[in-house]
Amino acid sequence: MSIVQTIKLCCGKAGCPELSVNEETERVEIKDDDGNIVTMEISQALLMGKALDSILKPRAPDRSEPVTIVDRDQK
Repeated sequence: MSIVQTIKLCCGKAGCPELSVNEETERVEIKDDDGNIVTMEISQALLMGKALDSILKPRAPDRSEPVTIVDRDQK
């Protein structure tokens, strides 16, 4: 039996995306306000925090190229 945990990500505005985790299949599903769904492995989802930190840091003027986040702990 597969157990899925879901959390609504409400920020006080209209619509609340949902984040669901299925530990058995090791998959994460993100459903946006329009019903679109993105599915990825848990290991990929864990990299999203690092990616957001990298994107949201103040940028140097010459840093316009995309940054690739690599999980060095992944075996």
